[in-house]
Amino acid sequence: MATHRRDSLGKKQSLWQSILADGSRSSQEKNSTILMLGRHGVGKRSLLRALQKIGNPDDPSSGDNLVDPGVCALDFAYLNVRNLEDPEFTDVLARANVWILEDSHFRSMIQSRVTPEDLKAMAVLICLDMKEPWTMVEDMRAWSEVVQGDVAHILNQLPLKEQDELRQKLAAYIQSYQEHLKGHKDEQHDQMGFTRKRTINVDEVSLKEGESLLGEGMLTFNIGIPVIVVVCQSENYTALEDRATQGHLDIIQAHVRDAALPYGAALFYTSTKDPRNAKNVDELYRYLTHRLYDFPFKHHADTVSKDALMIPTGFDSKKHITEFAAKTVAQGLERPFETIIQKPTSKLKARDSEPYVEIESMAAFLAKAQHALHASGPGGKSLNIKHESKTRDRTTTRADAVGGAGGGGDRRVTPMSGGNGAPAPGQQQDNAQLANFFKTLLDRGQQGGSGSSSGKMPPTPTGAAATQQTAGRTSNPQSLSGEGAASGGKDA
Repeated sequence: MATHRRDSLGKKQSLWQSILADGSRSSQEKNSTILMLGRHGVGKRSLLRALQKIGNPDDPSSGDNLVDPGVCALDFAYLNVRNLEDPEFTDVLARANVWILEDSHFRSMIQSRVTPEDLKAMAVLICLDMKEPWTMVEDMRAWSEVVQGDVAHILNQLPLKEQDELRQKLAAYIQSYQEHLKGHKDEQHDQMGFTRKRTINVDEVSLKEGESLLGEGMLTFNIGIPVIVVVCQSENYTALEDRATQGHLDIIQAHVRDAALPYGAALFYTSTKDPRNAKNVDELYRYLTHRLYDFPFKHHADTVSKDALMIPTGFDSKKHITEFAAKTVAQGLERPFETIIQKPTSKLKARDSEPYVEIESMAAFLAKAQHALHASGPGGKSLNIKHESKTRDRTTTRADAVGGAGGGGDRRVTPMSGGNGAPAPGQQQDNAQLANFFKTLLDRGQQGGSGSSSGKMPPTPTGAAATQQTAGRTSNPQSLSGEGAASGGKDA
């Protein structure tokens, strides 16, 4: 049974006619060029792998041909070009050559890889990082210098007439999109979104006239090439929603939009962390093919989403950005971006506003404890200052009562001293044992657990021996006093 398709006029086509039409259509498309700019770690290759899988969904190895970051000064990849808006035509129409630059120090290599003819079908992707938002505006400035310097230098190698054609083409595209937003509906527009570029007649539209209709601040740097600003790893916006960074997400959006406006750049927030739920990757692929090959683009702008923001070229204006910035906590764009969005001092502070507490090592703790024991002296007065101050009045009162009853005058006895005011022998022995205990732990920590034989603690009686010894001391206080005196003399 013969298969039929309808052409653009609605007439039925036979199978052979459709095959010939598709083959003719494929042969008319030429390869294009994409220049991808972004520092190391921004997420360029993850984004490119996701785009490659859209261009070649039948190949599971798509995206595996990229060189590891930092190996090449200028990396190369490619994208298969397909028209996703035409479900009946799924063939690859062309290829987009992708040059990846992540270090502006090697920017001069662009001029040796991109030819002036490549500019006629070329787009620039400037990749920023939501994971480190404090670098966004600085990165935008750095890569804008590459666009103004190196790409514009390649543009100047074309004849003046061709340069004007590229500039007029870009200006007319923006003007056509703005007219579409105002509600003009004709054969150039579609109710589902902007679907076709405006037809350019270089002889009828002058460059000055075309740019004067774009609005304040729009396309002040016209290099005739579509520029798309891509904020990668947009899933990290959640780190900017705590109490310390409340409102920073809107400030970032306002400053990035303001920096993109002079180039007539589009803005896309993308996320490839979850391949099953990638954010704006499919839309970015469709928009790239729309700008490079005039394929339809039927998606509307989204300025509300936090991780899938999408602002096509021509949607924004200086008025919109100023009004949006005035509603942020910064109340405008006058305050420098770096003074608001600052790099956290530590990774812990980036996740939590709690103060950072550094924990000292066990060896340092034991050394401090041993020093405190030696500084306390034989009677341990420094370690028991609080206890002694709390019991001084009560002890003094009790000592006075004992002295009055025995006729001994003003003789005072403290819990930490003997009858003659000197440290109790038993207390002196306890302090010596405690000092030896800490010294043993300190030696073990310094020697990797080998321990030290010189710091052995005296053996402590256990079981029945301990019970018998305690009972004997309790029943014979004089022997207990003699034991303490003997042990105190030995320690001395």
